[in-house]
Amino acid sequence: MIRETCRKINELKNSDDKMAQINIVSGQLMGYLPTIVNTPNERRVKATYTFQYKLHRELRRTCPKYLIDHAPRIVQRVIDFEDKFSRPEIDSIENVCVRVSRIRNVYMYVVTIDDYFPDNAIEDFSSRNRESWGGKGFGWENGTIMISMSVANRQLRISTGDESIKYLTDEECSGIVKIMIPYFKKGEYFNGVLKGLEEIGKRL
Repeated sequence: MIRETCRKINELKNSDDKMAQINIVSGQLMGYLPTIVNTPNERRVKATYTFQYKLHRELRRTCPKYLIDHAPRIVQRVIDFEDKFSRPEIDSIENVCVRVSRIRNVYMYVVTIDDYFPDNAIEDFSSRNRESWGGKGFGWENGTIMISMSVANRQLRISTGDESIKYLTDEECSGIVKIMIPYFKKGEYFNGVLKGLEEIGKRL
């Protein structure tokens, strides 16, 4: 799939035509969707955003003429690229995120990620994607809080923006991460995230 998409991009008459590149990538997505048509809806949503993101990431990594900088926008309370949560666990995390969000009108969500590319660190990955994947434009006037976790890289971060940092400081974020780490060391990712969300809610 990556090679085929890159070949189509390389064959464009105008390799600087970003819209043509977007159309090629969209066509690949349209070709993928029929393969998951019989999948339950919640799994289909996850499969779709995972396909979009990983196709974009690998094109950036391996296809020099690919010019699209921004990752596809994903608006989900739980973006689980690492497949660390079951469907009932995702439902529970989503419900708690909604509750926490309402405390200070911030958009609260959780991301698991295996590979930060094109970033080198979880801090850069979180800063680059926090607002675009968050609730920007949906009326969350006090910004976004993003929990990023990477089991593959053994890293965890709570990231705030210019508005949400007024309600949750960097020092508080670091303290909550320290509370979550013992759960993660035991492989209890679901319980660790719930504990983190609980602690964030106490501080907002």
